[in-house]
Amino acid sequence: MKKNRARIKKEHGFTLMEVLVVIALIAILSAIAVPNFFTWLPKYRLKSAVTDLFSNMQLVKLQAVKTNQSVSITFLAGPERYQFTILGDTRTISLSDTYRSGIMFGRPAADPGDTVTYVSDIVTFNSRGISNWGYAYLTNSDNTGYYRVGALISGVIRLEKWVNGSWQ
Repeated sequence: MKKNRARIKKEHGFTLMEVLVVIALIAILSAIAVPNFFTWLPKYRLKSAVTDLFSNMQLVKLQAVKTNQSVSITFLAGPERYQFTILGDTRTISLSDTYRSGIMFGRPAADPGDTVTYVSDIVTFNSRGISNWGYAYLTNSDNTGYYRVGALISGVIRLEKWVNGSWQ
């Protein structure tokens, strides 16, 4: 009986070799995952900035229709930011402060359009949801992607990505 109790006590816990193997596996997986994470993060932040701009343009359009007044979104450079006013509350979104990873206004060099980073300094929606025409182009300091968000004259808000030399 005493032999069984002694044997049971020795079997509890992990051996040093098992702990070292687990630590080595964690180190190998981390070495593979961390560089991929740091290449993925700027793309994620860029996409987040683009979808937020798209949502804010929708919000401005809906506010114009709801209040039966013209409402605008204004794009400002140095530092890159945009602002709009909803119900008397002016909201300023700073791209570099909010999203980090060097999010900024910018368009691909291969884009056949002109060199401005936003087509209209101000996009205004009237009480019927119709707008003047304008796009804002966004990228990050790594230039890992380019997006544009804008309003057509009809008031339709578009979000497009630069893929293989064209906007899609």
